[in-house]
Amino acid sequence: MNRMSIKIATNAWRGIAALGVAGRGGDLWEDVDCWWRIRKLPATVGSFARMTYLLSEWREFRNVFDMRLRQQKTSFVARGLFRVLWPLEPTLHISTEDIGPRMFVEHGFATIISAKSIGSDLWVNQQVTIGWNYDKAPVLGNGVRIAAGAKVIGGVRLGDNCIVGANGVVTKDIPSEEIWGGVPASRIGVNREHKLFESGS
Repeated sequence: MNRMSIKIATNAWRGIAALGVAGRGGDLWEDVDCWWRIRKLPATVGSFARMTYLLSEWREFRNVFDMRLRQQKTSFVARGLFRVLWPLEPTLHISTEDIGPRMFVEHGFATIISAKSIGSDLWVNQQVTIGWNYDKAPVLGNGVRIAAGAKVIGGVRLGDNCIVGANGVVTKDIPSEEIWGGVPASRIGVNREHKLFESGS
């Protein structure tokens, strides 16, 4: 048996418990397929095995899973059981209620995701802060990518397929398909190639 098969087999009982808590609906399974594709893992592996392996390998995925349980109004007891079986990444905080499918977090260390709403296909790296400024919070479109150390605070809007560069501090709205960076962030390019979201897909 290879390493992946061993991981799936030894964690199957925890995977069954997670499946029992999550059910088969919602955006969770789109997250599973998204993470699997980005990690370039074998396409022949089934959905349950994919979920179990992702939970066993990446704590960040556990936080996304837990967020989906919250969206599905899963009971406090069931979510508590999940957290006991699959401990979360303690420095990754996801408090946004309205988040679209296919959310990916690459290295979730010291990351806060607290927006008014987030579209589909969000990609976030480590040490990112997406947060409120008093009573205003960011609104993120589809296919947004936020690189390591970036800050998006207050009532700004990020358009579809825009990119915020590493350590950028966003203080203004970013139009769709633009790349911004710097402090404060300003336009540094156009995103013509790395679009996470395709309209109509």
